[in-house]
Amino acid sequence: MAELSTIASASIFNQVYPLQKPDYSRDVTEASNKAFVLVHLTSSLGTNTESRLLTSLWREMARKFGNIKFCEIRADMCIEGYPERNTPTILVYREGDIKKQIVTLRELGGEQTTVRGKLLRPVAWRCFLPPPTLAADRIQIYRPSWLTSVP
Repeated sequence: MAELSTIASASIFNQVYPLQKPDYSRDVTEASNKAFVLVHLTSSLGTNTESRLLTSLWREMARKFGNIKFCEIRADMCIEGYPERNTPTILVYREGDIKKQIVTLRELGGEQTTVRGKLLRPVAWRCFLPPPTLAADRIQIYRPSWLTSVP
């Protein structure tokens, strides 16, 4: 029960935000000073199965992890000439910088990628936790019970 109240109190986003290139700086770079921002550079073609899979996982994760801002933009609209073969791409932003970049879902399990599977570890699992709360003489980090297997 305490786990749910901690998650609910940290939930402020709870959806996938579509991005446009002119707003990228404000909606991603500046927003990452307040919370983790995960950007999905999606395929411009409807035939890329990994991009379609990540779009659906993105929605699921946005509902579960409301303390993280999930965004999505077509790769060719974000980066001119971005190769289609490199989609989907995940960019993890924090404090105005890219902290992690994952090109395609290959290292996450390809088309077998799931939210509870390999997706958590490489996307910097720490960003899925609410911010630490300071106790009198120690820092306490919230760790959901299902995350105990992550180092």
